[in-house]
Amino acid sequence: MALASGCASPMAGPLKLYDGPVLENEKVALLDWQAGGGRVLRVDDRPVDEHARQAAVLPGWRTIQYLGTFGGSVLLGLAVRRVGPLNARFELQAGHL
Repeated sequence: MALASGCASPMAGPLKLYDGPVLENEKVALLDWQAGGGRVLRVDDRPVDEHARQAAVLPGWRTIQYLGTFGGSVLLGLAVRRVGPLNARFELQAGHL
């Protein structure tokens, strides 16, 4: 399933990464990586749009592939190091970030 938005602007609201109708927030788990410097590449076998900063998924065990960043400071001119792609496995609950 291709999830590319085809535009350079950030996406509004969480990206829907499950089949079927849109469910209420209390019935999905919300992933949010807006504050971090990393980027989520895939959730399970679904690619994530590069502009997305949040995703709604069904509760349960999920495998997340991501690029991480650490160290440095853009403001101070110190190098930021990127790592990955890395994989993490989480059990996510409905209605939670």
